[in-house]
Amino acid sequence: MIAQSPDDFLKSTGQVFAVFDERTQDSGNISYGVLAGARRFFVKTAGMPENSKAHLSHEQRVALLRNAVSFRQHVDRHALPELL
Repeated sequence: MIAQSPDDFLKSTGQVFAVFDERTQDSGNISYGVLAGARRFFVKTAGMPENSKAHLSHEQRVALLRNAVSFRQHVDRHALPELL
């Protein structure tokens, strides 16, 4: 857990070069492309809890992301991105 919003945290960590929010997806999730040092990262969040336009509740989006983490931890395939 972090004390600040994901947006603020990522901006303090590196350069946010892309944001995928309600303008590009309707899931309610917000994803970021972040350049930190010489590495590029894709960061996916459950979005804002108060987003009433999302197809799933915030709690459901969090559960799906946690499930994705669990899946990746148990499946080692070269086609899946590295989980950090």
